[in-house]
Amino acid sequence: MKRIWEALSRKTRDERGFTLVELIVVLAILSILALIAVPRFTGTLNNAKTKADETTAQIIADAAARYVLDNSIDSGTTSIDLQTLKDNGYLEDIPKPQSGEGDFTVKVTSGTNNTATIEVSWPKATNPVKRTVDIITSNKNTSSQ
Repeated sequence: MKRIWEALSRKTRDERGFTLVELIVVLAILSILALIAVPRFTGTLNNAKTKADETTAQIIADAAARYVLDNSIDSGTTSIDLQTLKDNGYLEDIPKPQSGEGDFTVKVTSGTNNTATIEVSWPKATNPVKRTVDIITSNKNTSSQ
């Protein structure tokens, strides 16, 4: 029994750790996993930023549509400043695009057909957000009787 115990204890003392080959294999596997995972994560992150910008642009377009309906605008193409939308209570904050530098811009084009087209764009926009609203004009009688 004593010999078995000595043989077992000697065997465990001789094992000192992993071999260099084992460590290289583990590092190679981890490197391959990193090469697969990092580009997918980066692509997902960029896609999320683009979707966030599109959603923000839709909110800005809705706010600009309410502003156009509440305020008279001239025929032609005009820009609406985001600060104007914030100051008049149509936006709570002035958002910044998540996908890059620059700001959101709002362009309103109105014509004689009682409609206005609102276009919200940002520097990395591939498809600007567009809304068309019907402008109802009312002829108010301002003469006093």
